[in-house]
Amino acid sequence: MTRANILIVDDDDRLRTMYATYLIRHGYDVVEAQDGFDALLRLRQVPVDLMIADVNMPKINGLALIRRVRQHPCTLHLPIILFSGVVDIDDMQRAIEAGANACLDKAGDLKEFGATISRLLSEQELGRDIETMERSAASCPG
Repeated sequence: MTRANILIVDDDDRLRTMYATYLIRHGYDVVEAQDGFDALLRLRQVPVDLMIADVNMPKINGLALIRRVRQHPCTLHLPIILFSGVVDIDDMQRAIEAGANACLDKAGDLKEFGATISRLLSEQELGRDIETMERSAASCPG
């Protein structure tokens, strides 16, 4: 299996680097973007398996970025984690409504961060397997 390619979008260089280092140490390839606009450019240039985006960023904030990503057929089903400095129920609801698969507190536990990434990538792989099986079954005589 190839290494998953993860896009990290955050205007805070220190946090973006910290999370990129964590992901690289755990076997992922990482693409970095400093804001939502930069992320949209990167998504056109590099295939990505999962995106992690901060809520508060210049140019295009995290919620607007997710909405735009969900409009494109190539990224419609891209797993997305939205990061927030403070996560409350309203933040989570806005994130899910925008199209995020998960919403995590930036200051949260790295184990939860890693587990959420693993879960979303596993769900994505399972979805691909099911689509392949359905296509295969549809082509069978019967």
